[in-house]
Amino acid sequence: MVPALALGPALPAARAGNSLEGALYYTSCFDQPRGLLRVDFRHDGQGVATLGHPVRVAELPGLPDGLAQLPEEGLAVGCGSQVAFVNPTTGTVRVVPAGIQDAYHVVVDASGTNVWTGNGLGFAVVPAVPPAPGAPLLFQEDSVVPEEVAWLGAHSVFFAADGLFGTLEPNDPMVPAPRSPMTAPSGDPPPARDAGVRFYRASPFRSP
Repeated sequence: MVPALALGPALPAARAGNSLEGALYYTSCFDQPRGLLRVDFRHDGQGVATLGHPVRVAELPGLPDGLAQLPEEGLAVGCGSQVAFVNPTTGTVRVVPAGIQDAYHVVVDASGTNVWTGNGLGFAVVPAVPPAPGAPLLFQEDSVVPEEVAWLGAHSVFFAADGLFGTLEPNDPMVPAPRSPMTAPSGDPPPARDAGVRFYRASPFRSP
């Protein structure tokens, strides 16, 4: 079973009669050791494609599943409770906590600096440049948690595990009410107001 597949560095579009060659990267979550693999391919432009022998690029933790190519160099792989950042040239791996337990689907956001990841039970944003621990996203609707997102310019679209599909947009920060202005018994000034919390609004498309 091949859970996920990604094309190597960007290649020119193939035209009839022109050959095309490159590399495909895919994850293996059932074979041991689990990890990221690469296979070279070639298409002769006449309808015949050939694949080379798979080569293991790196071993990965957990159950490596979805992967996404980063804008500069490297791949991000969802491994459950972690996200692995892999340099496919050197095979080096950097693993960070995802902030959720089911970080399997991954996509790079419009800025190219963050990985969004989830699988229908939770969703998180994981910094990719440089890699850093992720944090779960908060949604206004408890019943709608995106399984995967795709970016369209400044906005994203999502579909949830129950088949819903629609837009996902951030709300303005929701700032809790300020604390009591009364002076503390010690004479210290009152504590500062809590920082705002940003929630996301999931708006499903409606059937006509």
